[in-house]
Amino acid sequence: QWLSSLYGDLKERRGKIHDYLGITLDFETKGVVRISMVDYIKEILKCFPEEIEGEAATPAPNHLFLVRDESEAVKLPEEQAVCFHHTVAQLLFLSTRARRDIQ
Repeated sequence: QWLSSLYGDLKERRGKIHDYLGITLDFETKGVVRISMVDYIKEILKCFPEEIEGEAATPAPNHLFLVRDESEAVKLPEEQAVCFHHTVAQLLFLSTRARRDIQ
């Protein structure tokens, strides 16, 4: 009652597996909790408008720190820029939840 008065209508969920903000919490094994964001990653990849192919030993290319002259720079179209920004925000959220050790 008290929590409902503070936060409105609350829902109670029971079970061994719960999803919360893209995080899957699995309590099926007694005394152990498995935390996963695999479904969240799959959703990010599914919603990305371009096909992602190939592999890389590191996400950093050799030309990462080379700066182009401003006259050579080409801006992304607005729609592509918004999509890129949205995906980067999702990946930042993922990195701060799933792998706190790589911060």
